Amino acid sequence: MRKSILLITFMLAIHAQHVFGQNELFNDVVTQTQIHAQRIYRTGGLPEEIREIVIIAVDSNANSTLPSWVNNWLTYDEEYITASTFNKYKLDITLLIDTANKAFRMPRYYLPLFNSGVGTASEPEGHVHDYRNIIAVLQHADSLFNFINYDFDGDYIVPIHFISIGPKSGGITGEIEFLTNDYDRDGNQIKIIVNRQSRASGENYFASVFLHEFGHGEFDFPDMDHDCSMAYNHYGLGGFDVMSCLGFNGHPSPYSPFLRINEEWIVPTPITSNNSNFILEEFQKNKKYICMNP
Repeated sequence: MRKSILLITFMLAIHAQHVFGQNELFNDVVTQTQIHAQRIYRTGGLPEEIREIVIIAVDSNANSTLPSWVNNWLTYDEEYITASTFNKYKLDITLLIDTANKAFRMPRYYLPLFNSGVGTASEPEGHVHDYRNIIAVLQHADSLFNFINYDFDGDYIVPIHFISIGPKSGGITGEIEFLTNDYDRDGNQIKIIVNRQSRASGENYFASVFLHEFGHGEFDFPDMDHDCSMAYNHYGLGGFDVMSCLGFNGHPSPYSPFLRINEEWIVPTPITSNNSNFILEEFQKNKKYICMNP
């Protein structure tokens, strides 16, 4: 019986500031950011909890009623992080909406861009949603919510993942700051930092785009593409890694074994050239990988 072992070598180059990815379905921009989601550390072997605060919006001319699949998407992505990190992390998504079952409405018409930075007041359209749209939505959200309630770690900062439903799919990591009208008991003003943005055209893309940008921003994962030129397609690993492409039939693939091993989410099983008997097992199901020491 012949055994074949496929060896894949990953060659990665990470730009100091920007890595861009483009095709007609999925585009994203990565900028270095130090603001991660809030984390709740636990003892006794329990998974570390990541609190992801999400604001959902629609375009100015779109129906703001939330699609019926939104709750399924929230559950799916939370379960994905548990499974993909081998229970090292538990994702807890808090979705902020305008009114009952309504998304926030972005007031300005804009063209979603994915390759010009995060945007500023002087160059507002340099990112996914137009800087002015994000500020307008945050102002409205500030009138509805007391963001002290979302400062879980007490550092006066509330990281926000800003997402929208609309044509074109893609995302960006970066930082947009907004000072709320909320203060804690000691007079500290609460600041919102939009640390990542995602946009998708429908249910089949939403989970993948969200998890792709989450991987960039939370775990500092790079795009797993075939090269690192300034514009390139997300097909280095095809559908086998959500950091490369959207997955299969609308279902994002887990983060690749290379990325998860690099995070030390799993311990290798060492073998040497003296080992003639070993079994190659399915990685996700059996949570095992073999490390050869010649």
